[in-house]
Amino acid sequence: LISGFIQNLSESKALSGHNYVGILLAAGAALLYACVIVINKKTPGENPVKKTTTQLASTVIAVLPYTVLFGEWKSASFNFSNTALLLIVGIIHTGAAYYLYFKSITKIKAQTAAIFSYIDPVSAVILSSIVLNEKMDLLSIVGAVMVIASAMISEINFGSKKTEE
Repeated sequence: LISGFIQNLSESKALSGHNYVGILLAAGAALLYACVIVINKKTPGENPVKKTTTQLASTVIAVLPYTVLFGEWKSASFNFSNTALLLIVGIIHTGAAYYLYFKSITKIKAQTAAIFSYIDPVSAVILSSIVLNEKMDLLSIVGAVMVIASAMISEINFGSKKTEE
């Protein structure tokens, strides 16, 4: 059963061709996100506004070379509507969310913060299925179940180790 699953997975389009680049980029993003959690956990006295500004400025510095290099900025059109929507997404959906995140991260364990970040993409997939009527394929469902189960197991194991000490 397991060898059949692995064979089907290796033959699927999900792991063919250029998708290995995506897997490597996702692993890199996970590593960088872990660094964000550790850095923010180690600097608990810092102002959340300062942390938010630093993180967003770092993101701009990291993404800007890619954008300039691949010419994605050429297709952007800046009119009042687009600029207003960009400001709303940047200030409210990103800035306010980061502010709340950095304000609360000092009050929770780094492992708990990481587990919340694992559940975030699962909720995005589920909401896209409900709100946007996108179809969830079998791999999406299996992945979501695996992420939620591993988060639960991690919290249960971490909680039991804490009570033993």
